[in-house]
Amino acid sequence: MLSIHPSRLDNTQATMVQFQAALAIKEIVVREYSLYKPEDITSLKHYLLNYCLQRPGVPKYLGLLHLFYLSAALDHPVHTSFTSILGHRHHYEAQLPRHFRCGEGDNVHECEGAIGDGATWGKVRLRDWYMIWELESFLTLPPRTADSRHCARQRSSGSVLEHQSVKRWTELGVSSQTHFLLRLFELTLTTLHKQLSYEQHAQDLATGGRGVTAPLENLLLRESVVLAEKILQWEFETAVDEGGRILAGTFAKQAIEEDEVFSAATRRSAAFPKTWRGVVANREVLWLFFTLYTLAQEDTVMSHRCRQCLIQLSGLKGELFESDHAAKEYAGIMMHGLLKLINNFSNKPVDDESAFEYGPHLLGITQMIRRLLENISLASLCAVPPFFQFLNEVAKISSTCLRDTITNEVEDEWSMEAFDECLETWVKLVDDTQSYTTHAGSTAAAQRKGSGGAAPGVAMAPFDVENLNQFLRGISYHVVETYIDTRLELAKFAVQNEEEEVEGGFKDWDTFADQLISIATLARLDPSKSLLQLQRLLNDRIERLKRFFETGIGDESDQILAFLHEHLNWLILITAHVLADSGAGEKPLVPDALMRLSVLQTASGVDNDQVVMISRTILGLLEFLSSFNANSVEASYCSPRVSETLFWFVKRWAKSYLLVDESEYGFMSPNIAKAFGKPSPSDGQGFQVLDFLIDRIRANFVLWNADPDVLVQMVQLLNSCARTTDLRNGLLRSGKFPALITFFTENIGQLPEIIHNSLVQCIATISTGASDSQVQANYFNLITDVIEKRLASVLHRPDFTQTYQTGEVLSQVQNAMEVCKFSHDLPMTIGTALGHPTDISKSQMFDGLALACETSNTTTIFSFCSRFFGSFVQLLSVYSSVPEVQLLILQFFSDLVQYLDFTELSEEQKQLLYNSVVELMKAYSAANLGKKRILTQEEEADEPYGDISTILGMLSSVMASEFEGYARNDPTPVKVPGTVNVSDVVFYGINIVIPLIELQMLKVPKLCSQYVRLISHLVEFFPDKLVGLPSLLFDNLMASLEFGIDHDIGEVSRLTLQAISPLALWSHNEEVRRGSDTVKHLQGPLNKFLQNIVELLLFKDFDSDLTEAASEALLSLICSQNAFYAQLATALVAQQAPALQPRLAQAFRTLDAATPKRLPEILFANREVTGFKEAMVAFLMDVRAVLRVK
Repeated sequence: MLSIHPSRLDNTQATMVQFQAALAIKEIVVREYSLYKPEDITSLKHYLLNYCLQRPGVPKYLGLLHLFYLSAALDHPVHTSFTSILGHRHHYEAQLPRHFRCGEGDNVHECEGAIGDGATWGKVRLRDWYMIWELESFLTLPPRTADSRHCARQRSSGSVLEHQSVKRWTELGVSSQTHFLLRLFELTLTTLHKQLSYEQHAQDLATGGRGVTAPLENLLLRESVVLAEKILQWEFETAVDEGGRILAGTFAKQAIEEDEVFSAATRRSAAFPKTWRGVVANREVLWLFFTLYTLAQEDTVMSHRCRQCLIQLSGLKGELFESDHAAKEYAGIMMHGLLKLINNFSNKPVDDESAFEYGPHLLGITQMIRRLLENISLASLCAVPPFFQFLNEVAKISSTCLRDTITNEVEDEWSMEAFDECLETWVKLVDDTQSYTTHAGSTAAAQRKGSGGAAPGVAMAPFDVENLNQFLRGISYHVVETYIDTRLELAKFAVQNEEEEVEGGFKDWDTFADQLISIATLARLDPSKSLLQLQRLLNDRIERLKRFFETGIGDESDQILAFLHEHLNWLILITAHVLADSGAGEKPLVPDALMRLSVLQTASGVDNDQVVMISRTILGLLEFLSSFNANSVEASYCSPRVSETLFWFVKRWAKSYLLVDESEYGFMSPNIAKAFGKPSPSDGQGFQVLDFLIDRIRANFVLWNADPDVLVQMVQLLNSCARTTDLRNGLLRSGKFPALITFFTENIGQLPEIIHNSLVQCIATISTGASDSQVQANYFNLITDVIEKRLASVLHRPDFTQTYQTGEVLSQVQNAMEVCKFSHDLPMTIGTALGHPTDISKSQMFDGLALACETSNTTTIFSFCSRFFGSFVQLLSVYSSVPEVQLLILQFFSDLVQYLDFTELSEEQKQLLYNSVVELMKAYSAANLGKKRILTQEEEADEPYGDISTILGMLSSVMASEFEGYARNDPTPVKVPGTVNVSDVVFYGINIVIPLIELQMLKVPKLCSQYVRLISHLVEFFPDKLVGLPSLLFDNLMASLEFGIDHDIGEVSRLTLQAISPLALWSHNEEVRRGSDTVKHLQGPLNKFLQNIVELLLFKDFDSDLTEAASEALLSLICSQNAFYAQLATALVAQQAPALQPRLAQAFRTLDAATPKRLPEILFANREVTGFKEAMVAFLMDVRAVLRVK
C-alpha cells in the first residue's frame, strides 16, 4: 500500500484523486505505521517533500495537507520494535538535521540557494518556501495552537498531534526551537535584506529618488515578512517536567485557553532562547525591520506585520543579553529607531486621507516604547545618551494621545488605548526610580531595592537617580494636568451625546480604575502642584454651581448644569484616587507623599494645609448638596450621580483619614491629626466630622429615597465603617448614631427593597462591635422588633387561610421572605416578576441578619431566627405551588447555615437547626417530587435551577459544620453517642434531591460542580455510612461518582477522584480487619471505578493537573480490588497486537513492583503516593501513546 499511493499521485492531475491519495497516505501513517520499516517511512517522507517542491501547480491546500502528514510521519512515536520514543530519538535527529539544519545538498539547501538568487526567485519558489515554513510549523507546533481543523481530524483518527506534543516536550522538541527555527529565521532575514535592497532601488527609480513610498508589490518580500512575523511571535517553551516529558494526549499546564488568548496576545516581553541573542538583538536586524516598517507605511497589511515584528523585537528581556554593555547597545538602537518613527509620525496629520493608519501606528509606537522601558533595567537605560531626549518625545506622544481623544472621533479609541500604554510606562518608570535608594552616604551608588530591602546589585549613580527624579516630577505633573483637562473636555461630549452609565452597570470608578490609579501615582510625585490644580478647578466649579442654584435661569441652563455635574463628578473621582488608596482587604494608610507634604506645611496651619483643604472642600460640597428639602426647586438641580460619587469618595477617604490612628505611622502630620484625628493625643476633630457624616447620610436618605444607586452607596459607606474598627467604634460612641438607626427602622418601608438586606446586615455588624452588652442588645432589639412585627402582620392575619393565594397576600409573604444572596446585589424582586406590587422590607432583614453572623453574635442571631423555623417550614408547605416562595425560604436557611459559627452553638441549638433542615427537606420533597420542570426556561434564568443549587449549598454547609477545625487528611471526628449526627441529615437531604436532578440539569457547570462536590465529600468523609443506605440511594451515589470521573470540567473530575480514593482505601482496610463480607456491596462499584480510571489514563484525553488525584485513586483501587485489577491488566494485554504485548506486560509488571500491598488509614501525598505516582507516570509515558493509536 505504501508504494501504490505515491504512484497514483505521480500519474494523475485530477485534484480530487490527489486529495483521496493524500487521505490514504494519512491512513497509512496513522493506522499502519508499525507495519513498515523505518526506511520505508523515510522514503515516503522524501517523496512527499519532493512532491510539494517540484509541483508548483498543486493547489495550496493539497500541498499543506501533504506537509501535514509528512510532519506526522516524522513525529510518529511508534516503531516496528515498539521500543520507547526516547530510545529512537537518534533516528529522528538523524533525519531532521539533514533537512532542516545542515543544508548539505538537501531540499532546504536548494531553497536557500534559490533565495540567494534574488533575481531568479519567483512565485513558484516563494510558494515552496512558504510550504517549508508550514512544515516547520507542524513539526514543532503544540496541539493547542495547531489549526483546529487538523486537530479535530487527528483526534478522530488516533490523535497524531498528541505525538507532536511528545516530541516537542523532549529534548528534540526544545532543540528544534532553539536551532532549527533559528536557522529558518536566518534564511528569512537573508531574503528580507536582499529583497529590501531591490525594493528600495525600484522605488527610487519609480519616484525619482524623492523618498516617496509606494505600495509594496514584491510578493517574495511580503511573504518573507509574514514568515518573519510568525517566527518572532513563536511561543518558546523552555521548561519541561522532571523527566523532560509530557503525557501524550494530556493538556499542557501552560495551555492557552480561549479566555487567555487576549493576555497572551498582549504579553509585553519576548522569551527568546539565549542562542538567539546574536540575531534578534543585532543592530542590522533591528534596522532592517525599522526600514521595512518605514517603507511599508502606505500598505495596510504590510505595515501591520512589520509593526508586529518590531513590537516583538522591542520586548527583549534584560537576561537575554550576555552583558550590560550589550543591553545598553540594544536599548540605544531601539531608541534611535523609535525616535525616527516618532518624528515621521509627527509629520503625518491626523486627517491624512492616504492609506496611512494613524491609530494603529500610534498604538504600535506606544507598545514598542512600553516593552522597551519595562524589560531593560533603569540603570542601563540611563546610561544610553538619548534617554532623556527619548523620554521627552514619549511625553509629547502621551499628550498627543490625549489630545486625539478629543479632536479625532475616528481614532479616539486607538488614542485612548495608546495613552493607557504611555500611562503604564510612566508609572513603571516612577516605581522603578523610587525603588532606588542611596546607601552609605551621598557618594555611594544607588542600589535597587530587592525583596526585604536587599539590593540585588543593580546600581545607579546618585546623580542619575536625582536627575531622573527631577525629570519625572516635571513630566508626571504635565501628564496629570493634561489628563484632567482632557477629562473635563470629554465631559462636554458626554453631555452633548447624552451618554448614560457604561453598559453592564459599571460605575466610572470601576470602568476607569486602572487609569485613575496610574494618574494618582503620577500626581503624588509632585503632590503640591497636583493638589493645587485640583483645588483650583474644584473651587471654580463649586462656585459656579452655587451661582446657578441662586439664579437657575437661561436658555442653556440645563446644559450648563449638566456640564458642571460632569466636571464635578470627574474632579471628585480624580481627587479621591490622589488622596487615598482603595485598600482592598486591609486598611489603607495615608499615602506617604501626601503625609510628607502635609508635614512640610505644618507652619502654615491646618486651614492652609493642601491635603486638609481639598478634603474639606469636597465635604463642603456634600454639605451644600444635602441641605435642600426633597420637594424644593433646588433639589431638582441636584445630580444623583454626583451625590453617589461624593459618598463613594467619603467611603474611600474615611478609611485612611477619619479618626486616623497615629500609632500606625512613623511620623504624623499635625494638621491631618488635628483636622480628622481622635481627640487624643492631638485634639483631633474626627468625631465632629463623623457626626457631620451621620447627618448627611440621614438627609440624603430623605432626599434620594427613590434613587437606589445613591442609597446603596450610602449603605456601602456604613458597611465600610462597620468593618473598620476605629470608625465602627466612633459610630457607636456618637450620640447621633442611635437616632440614625431608629430612623432606618421606622422608615424602612419607604426605602427601595434592594437596600434592606445590606442595611440590616450593616446595622447588625456595627452593633456587634459594641463593648457594652446592653448597647449591643438595644441595637439588636431595634432591628428584631421591626422584623417580628412586619412578619407577624402577614402570618397572623385572621383571614390568612382564606386569602393566602390572593395577589395581595402572596406579595406580602414574598416581601416577608425575600432574600438577596449578597448585600451588593441588585436583583429583580419576586413580586415584580409576578406582576404584583412589592414592599420587601420585612424579609430582607432576615437574610441581612444571617449575613451578619460572626463569632460574637452567632448565638444572638440564631436565638431570634430559630423562633421562626417552624413558621417558615409551614409556609413552604402552604405555598407548594409557588416556587418563588420556596426558593426564598430555602435561601434563608442556606445563608444562615453558611454564616453561623457552629462552634458557638450548643448541641441543643445544633439539633434544632438540623431537625429544621430535615423538616424543610420533607416539606420541599412533598411539594416538588413528581413535578415536571420546563428545563429550557430554567436554563435561561440568571440562576438556573436555583432551588436545587440552594439545597446543595445548604447541605454542603451542614456537612462542613461537622469538620470545622479539621484538615482534609485528619480522621473523621467521632461524635459522642446521642448527639447530632450530621451525616444522617446530609444523606437524608441527598436522598430527596437526587430524584429531582435530571441529566440535563448537570450540563449547567455550576450546578454540576455543586452536586459532585457534595457527593464526593459525603463519600470521602462518611464511607462507613454507605453500608446501611437504601439500595436505590447507594446506587445513585455510585452512579454520580462514575459520572464525574471523566467529566469535561476538571474540578468535577478531581473531586470525584478524591472521593474514590478514601472510599477504596476504607474498603481495603475494612476487608483486612473484618473480612470481605463487610464490603461486598462496594465490590461492583469499585471495580467499575477502577476500569473507568484505567481507561481514562490509557485511552482518553487527560488533564495533567489530575495526575496526583488519579494516582491516589488508582493506588487505593489496585490495593482494594487487586484480583479484578489483575484480570483487567491481563485483558488489556491480550487485546493488543502480538508485537506490543511483551512491552505492555512488562510495563504492568514494573508498575506492580512499585505498588504497596498494604496501605495506611490515610494516604499522604508526600509519602506512600509519591513513589507510585512516579512509577505510574513512567508507565503511562511508556504505553499511553501506543495504546491511543490503533
